[in-house]
Amino acid sequence: MPHLIRLREPWEREPLDEGAVRFTRRFHRPTGLDESSRVWLVIDTAGSSAAVTLNDRPLGRINDCPSRFEITAELVPQNVLIIDVSPPAILDAVRLEIG
Repeated sequence: MPHLIRLREPWEREPLDEGAVRFTRRFHRPTGLDESSRVWLVIDTAGSSAAVTLNDRPLGRINDCPSRFEITAELVPQNVLIIDVSPPAILDAVRLEIG
């Protein structure tokens, strides 16, 4: 069973064009990771379309949820996650899964 870290509030919200919203969340690199650990970013709900970026590196676009991104190699001590959500601008249930 993976260890879960829910990325709840505080999310920064910034309006973009045509009702889209940029959600930004800063978080620390999870502790206790070793060479066999893998970390996934999981997004359960994100409007009708979203672009996902971690530490200025695009992870991809999502149109269907849930979506998973393996981010182990991208993690640094202080991380910045950006999710640009197209209308309807909702974002819910974002988490890290560590296995």
